Formats: sequence, C-alpha cells, structure tokens
Amino acid sequence: MTTLRSGHGVWVHQTERCAGGNPEKFATACGDLKFQHVNIKVTDGATIRSRDAQFANEVAPELQRRGVQLCLWGYCYAQGDPARQAEVAMDLCGRLGVEVFIVNAEKEFKARPGEAQPLAEAFGKAAAEAGVELWLSTFAMPSLHPEFPWDGFLGGGHFHGFQPQCYGSHPDRQAKEARRAAEARGLEFCPTLRAYVGAAGDSIGEESTVVGLLGQWSGWKNAPGIQASVWNYWQFEEIERRPQIREAVGRLAV
Repeated sequence: MTTLRSGHGVWVHQTERCAGGNPEKFATACGDLKFQHVNIKVTDGATIRSRDAQFANEVAPELQRRGVQLCLWGYCYAQGDPARQAEVAMDLCGRLGVEVFIVNAEKEFKARPGEAQPLAEAFGKAAAEAGVELWLSTFAMPSLHPEFPWDGFLGGGHFHGFQPQCYGSHPDRQAKEARRAAEARGLEFCPTLRAYVGAAGDSIGEESTVVGLLGQWSGWKNAPGIQASVWNYWQFEEIERRPQIREAVGRLAV
C-alpha cells in the first residue's frame, strides 16, 4: 500500500484536452510543474472511459520516469450495482499497476443516502483485495451539506483519506472544516483547490481571482487547523490553457 506523495498534484477530467492527448507531452508538462501525483478519470459508474483508460496506460511509464505518481478516479452513482462499480475500478487499477483510486461521490447520494454504505463497503472490500488505497472526493464542509451521508461513506473505515473540494471563495475555511472531519475519522487529508474559472454567474469568474486564491494558499496550507502536506488542483485542462493560473500553480511547486 502507498499514499499520495507530499506536494501538489492535479486532476484530469478529459484526457483528449490535455496536451492534445499526447501522453509524452502531458507527462513533460506535469514534470515541469513538479506535480507529485496525477488523478485521471477512468470510470463513470460501472462504465470504463476507454479513451481515458488507454491514455492512462500510455502515460503511466512517462509519469514514472519523471517521478510522478499515477492515481485513478471515477464518478460513482447511488443507482446501480455498487459491487460492479468497485469491480470495474479495481480491475483497471490492477491492469495499470495503480495503487490509489479516488471515489468521487456527490449530489446523487443526497437524494439516496442509504446507498452510501453499500458503495463504501463494496469499494472497501474490492480495494483491500486488490491492494489499492482508497480515497473519497466530495463536498468540503459537512455543515453546508448535512444531507450528504458523511458517516455512510467515512464511518466504516473503508477509506484511507479524504480529498475535499475546496472550490469556494474561502478555501481556507473549507479546508479547516474538512480537516476536522478527516481527523475525527482518522483519515489522511488532501484538499483539492480551484484552478479553473467559473461560468457566467459564478462568484469566481475571473482568472485573477483564482490566481489570488492560489497565491494565498502558500500561507494557508501551513496554517493551524489545515497543515496540508499534500494537495491538488481541479483541473489540468484549465491550468494548461490559462497562463496566469499555470504560473500561480508553478510558484506553489515543492
């Protein structure tokens, strides 16, 4: 078993939009930004995203040569067979030699909270058998999302760590509450920061605002109540195409 390497990493949602879908160029960009880990989406429910899984397979040796850890993730649903979702994810981890998988669970479980525990148990069992470390990515603040089944996911000891989505205008506050939630359950902590510009109507709709928040993270990450030795960004596609954000991320490299 392994864990996320100290320093910063990045999420990938659509591999065809990363370095033109070229694995070597993508790995080089990750190395230049000194990313310690990369999270590539390969499943949606029980469906394999074939193009992204192939990209992950091709980029794995390129990342390894640059000392970058490859992790996989999938968006999970409250509907459908939880065992099948877990089986598909762990099979891909085995085929690609990946030791970290991130379960992304969000709004669907607010409507069907009773499905959280079966999914967590299915993934926990499959991950233990496969020798894969399991993390959960979801909302950052239990106080703002009380209808999300926090204990159903995090109360059974199935996850190694928590990757809260700190995308708001006060990521320091989000990270502090998420840190408390993680520590209360004995989990490792890796906040995900916003590295994208929102759509029209979003409170963070300017690149300069994102850059400012990232700049403040250099102080916040060591603040009492946060103490984050590892963190990452959503998402590579935006970092690559926005020079100011890319420079801000580069300044945070460890």
